[in-house]
Amino acid sequence: MSDKLFGSRTVDLLKRSLDAYSLRQRVIAENIANAETPDYMAKQVEFEKLLEEAGEASNRMKSSQDGHQMKAEPTKVLSQVHENSDRAMDNGINNVSIDMEMAALAEANLSHKMSTRALALRYQLLRGAIRGKGTP
Repeated sequence: MSDKLFGSRTVDLLKRSLDAYSLRQRVIAENIANAETPDYMAKQVEFEKLLEEAGEASNRMKSSQDGHQMKAEPTKVLSQVHENSDRAMDNGINNVSIDMEMAALAEANLSHKMSTRALALRYQLLRGAIRGKGTP
């Protein structure tokens, strides 16, 4: 139980998600700033799919020796930035849609706030455990 509450994997994952959401906000801001730049290709940050794949990898069992099995270590979850060339949006200059970017920015902001809150709660619970209190 304590490993799930205070485990370094959970805290590390929350920290990585904060980094990914911050990167996503910067990339979206760059897309918005280049909305009128000819031939600019909008970029996007991929994180959730990589996170899901890492979770699936950690649930798979691997064999260290015949008859021995242990959980596979998840791959390092990193966010990736790539050009989004498959957008159907074409404003005559490039493929940046201000409406879509603003919606993505609002979503990234909420996701960042949620991860920040979850990480703060983890530390609050840990502080309470150290102080010997049942509740934070």
